Amino acid sequence: ANMSISRQTTQAITVVGNGGSYATLTLHTKRNGIWTETLSCSARVGKNGITSNKREGDGKTPTGIYSFGQAFGVAGNPGTSRGWLQVNNNHYWVDDVNSPYY
Repeated sequence: ANMSISRQTTQAITVVGNGGSYATLTLHTKRNGIWTETLSCSARVGKNGITSNKREGDGKTPTGIYSFGQAFGVAGNPGTSRGWLQVNNNHYWVDDVNSPYY
């Protein structure tokens, strides 16, 4: 897909589907106006691949450009300088489109 990002962006992660749920993730870093590939590794996406027409429950990962918000995990902060939320049994995520908490 042809997408553009802000000129102020200095890091970008791209994910390119390889078929099914398999993909390649690449980290790009911009220094002095030049983008370089910093890291590339295998990745997984939705069990049914990637789509530009996402529907809840389709098992696909949506295409698009996204910024990172707060980082989170079950363990303590692994050393990120981002805001960190250590989740516990009081946290939950809702993917039921009919729920008032969705």
